[in-house]
Amino acid sequence: MSKPPSTLLLVEGRDDEYVVKSICGRMQIGHIDEIRSEHNLHSSDKEPPRGKEALLIALPNYLESRGEELTALGVLVDADDHLGSSWQSIIRTLHQIGYADLPEHPDPAGTVIPPPQKAIQPPQPGDIDISPLGDTNPLPLPRVGIWIMPNNQLGGTLEDFLKFLVPEGDPLLPYAEKTLNDLPAERFTSAHRPKALMHTWLAWQNEPGKPYGQAISAKYLNTDLPMAKTFAKWLRRTFFDD
Repeated sequence: MSKPPSTLLLVEGRDDEYVVKSICGRMQIGHIDEIRSEHNLHSSDKEPPRGKEALLIALPNYLESRGEELTALGVLVDADDHLGSSWQSIIRTLHQIGYADLPEHPDPAGTVIPPPQKAIQPPQPGDIDISPLGDTNPLPLPRVGIWIMPNNQLGGTLEDFLKFLVPEGDPLLPYAEKTLNDLPAERFTSAHRPKALMHTWLAWQNEPGKPYGQAISAKYLNTDLPMAKTFAKWLRRTFFDD
């Protein structure tokens, strides 16, 4: 039986997982015990929730079923079109579990929320303003880090974050954008345009078509740029600072 993780990062999918692993490796950040990109939900639906929706639904269970080993939990999701909705969903869950003094807005440098000072007690009959979930687990709650792609301020996705890592002055990125603009027809939705842009740009590198994580390892994407450094600092504050 594998040892329960003391550090756990929840992400939407495999691309996020490999990007984080590659950044941790390139920038020598440290080892996160587990990066989980699949959030198995028991559902009678033919197509159960996936990605961000599944992560947000499963988040209360990750916290309620924590073991004593868990000291830090990270949550990494896309803002998509509504950064506020993603943020409020996470903050609502943390409030219901027992976290206090929660910020109204994401920290542009990545949010890190310390655990409550006191152990959370199970709801008692007659208590006022009992949270809908409560928390019957007597073990200490972990520190929680939140990063909303791309940069905790804008709508967007993982691909918009990766665009910040394209080397400054790169001549191919504007050409890739023009190529998409000049298409006679777009067979992808506007929401998928950033993905189409990044894959087009990666198709023109020395080894065409590398996945995102490998593109970081190959230095096609530059982890010396400010956005990568900000993200790395958030990872360190969430998982490795005492």
